[in-house]
This record gives sequence, C-alpha cells and structure tokens, in this order.
Amino acid sequence: MPTSARPNIMVGVPVGYLSPRLPFPPNADYNCSVGVEIAPGLGVSLDGKALLVGAEGHQGKTDVLGRLEDGTYPQRDTVVLRSGDQTDVDGADTWRDFSLKGKARDFLAAGDSDRQNFTVKETENGLRVGSQFAGRAWTVENTADGVRRRRRAWKAFSSVRSDFAEGESFHVSVKDGVTTVDSSLPEQDFTVQRTESGAVIDGHYAFDDFQLSHTDDGYEFKGHYPQQKFLISYS
Repeated sequence: MPTSARPNIMVGVPVGYLSPRLPFPPNADYNCSVGVEIAPGLGVSLDGKALLVGAEGHQGKTDVLGRLEDGTYPQRDTVVLRSGDQTDVDGADTWRDFSLKGKARDFLAAGDSDRQNFTVKETENGLRVGSQFAGRAWTVENTADGVRRRRRAWKAFSSVRSDFAEGESFHVSVKDGVTTVDSSLPEQDFTVQRTESGAVIDGHYAFDDFQLSHTDDGYEFKGHYPQQKFLISYS
C-alpha cells in the first residue's frame, strides 16, 4: 500500500529573516514558531518569512552568518550554542536572544520578554505550542495514516492553526517527497523538496525561492537577491 511520510514539522526560534528588505523585518513581535525542517534542527517558518533553529540539532557551535559579502549588516549574524538539551541563541539584539531547554518536541523557549516565551509539548496527534498570547500559540494536528486520493495516490498532512481568531492557519502535506505548505494567505504558499545536496524551496514570487546546499562545514541558504543569503557553519 503506498504511503507518504508525515510532514517534517518543527518548532523553533528565528535566527534570520528571509525578506529582501534590509536589515531584516519583522521584529520582536514575530510570532510564527512552527516550520518545515530542511536540515537537522534547521527549518523555514510556515509563513516563509524566517529561518528557524530548534531545540535539537548540531551539538556544539553553529554560526548563522547573514552579513553581506562586503561585511555590512553584521547584526544579521547569530550564534547558536547547543550542549545536551540546552540550546542558547545569541543574536545582535537582546530581543533575538533565546534559551531553549529540552528536546525537539518537548521544550521551553525563553526570550527577552514574556511575549517571546513559549512551550512545546507533544500531543496524541501532533504538537501544542503554548503561550499566554493567542497570536503566539499554535496547534499542530496530524492525520493518523494519510488520506487516500484518486486511484492509489496518498497524502499525509498536518493542519496548523493559531489560537488568535484572526490569525493564520496552514495545511502542510507531503506527496512524492515534496512538502507543500498551503497558507490562509495564498501568497505565502510554498513547496520544499529535499535533494542530495540539501533542499529547494519554491515560493509564490521569485524572492520567495531558496536553495539549501551542503558546504564543507555546514550549509549555504541562498535566495533570489544577494541579501537573501545565510551561511550556516558547524564547529
């Protein structure tokens, strides 16, 4: 019987913003912590706006370099230190600093203020991201066995919704190795396809397209414009 893997949903904190605008939008009010994992502990938020790191991944130091090739905008750089079940994210500003305690599906994220704090708990059929602010709380629900489509094609999917009544919602599905993110805002839709060298992200516009490629010490995450580039190096 044909089956598909479940969507590789992750929860994390932002270490880079993907808009071509500089230095980087949005700000401390950014609230989409749920994403699609594209490498261990590394993902793209479901709204396509941020590069996320989670509570598990490379043990040791991870440098996320977002500065431009001429060295300008060093404030786009982030350092991630991970030891055991403790992950510390050190950004250029205090609102970009986070402490993650726990495992990928069960951790506490502490930021610069209560507004940035959240918890992640595994549920019977998904994940719960808890926050005292409705716009930062999310429910992830997975199908049990996939959903049968025409003939013998199968899809596995997850629904992700915000607690905020007017917040965003997402439908994440996997078919033939391609993950599709359908947003309540159609211009945010994108697909992720894993490749031998990394992953390809195909978004609504050219500046929503990205490619993840292996390097000698990590990955290059590159978009349409020069400022949409991040180097992820492990040590």
